Amino acid sequence: MKTYIIEAIVTARTSIAHNGGERNGIITQLRREKFQQPGGKIIDSPLISGNSTRGKMRDIAAETILTNEKGEKVQVDAAVFNLLFMGGSLESEGANKPLDLEKVRKMRADMPAVSVFGCSIGNIILPGKIKIGKMYPICKELAHIMPEKVLSGLELRSIWELCQEEMYTRKDDQKDEHARQFLTDAAKEGEKVKAQMQYYTETIIAGTKFYWKICIEDATDTETGAFLDTFNKFAQTPYVLGGNGRVGLGDVKIEIISTSTIDSNVDFKNDDFVKYIETYQSGKIDATNYFASGKAKEELFA
Repeated sequence: MKTYIIEAIVTARTSIAHNGGERNGIITQLRREKFQQPGGKIIDSPLISGNSTRGKMRDIAAETILTNEKGEKVQVDAAVFNLLFMGGSLESEGANKPLDLEKVRKMRADMPAVSVFGCSIGNIILPGKIKIGKMYPICKELAHIMPEKVLSGLELRSIWELCQEEMYTRKDDQKDEHARQFLTDAAKEGEKVKAQMQYYTETIIAGTKFYWKICIEDATDTETGAFLDTFNKFAQTPYVLGGNGRVGLGDVKIEIISTSTIDSNVDFKNDDFVKYIETYQSGKIDATNYFASGKAKEELFA
């Protein structure tokens, strides 16, 4: 088993929205975190949380697991859906039941993506193998926490030069003569629903570069391949980063600039990625059999 550290530059092809639950009137703000500057000053800076990208990768891995050998999507109950797409949840029910470790080991071997991302079953947490870092915008305010190789040749700008407010509108189609033909006469004469609105979203501008670090800990070749397969699908998914992909935000290009072990550098080129993905795909079984009975969780307990 090996531990890899992957460093990447993520370039925004379109603007990026990633809110932290904050609204300022009709403006949805970017997620912000505090950073200490070299002189001691504390500033706020937008960034992309690791939880956001990890969650989207887990969704991709879950969809891969729930697609059988014929390419069909397998339907599962709520407990299994929660386990695969959200990592499960701790429960007090069944707390005294011992976990069948052999069945757990087999599940992790047959579904390496579950092993990579980890999950909770009953009152047991099965730790994962992957740590997804936050994406830091490469800017003046965060330059002191960036590796030197990331900054080489770049003209650094303030993070606030890299942010903007985008205005969106929702028009009232009840006033559109073409659309009104689909209303009943009663609806035309009745009380009008207020539909027209204008709102703003704070975004990071297209062209902004981010520094991103991922760590794969003590993974087998198959687990490494399972993650790289998921990572590859994530990188190829359009409008995947942050929110508002429905209106064209969040399209990115991901370039891996360094892959190393914790102890020493390794020559980890494209051929190696192909090798690991092929190892995973050649050994991949149709794991949807786990969910055929609808009692996957119960069967993991003695």
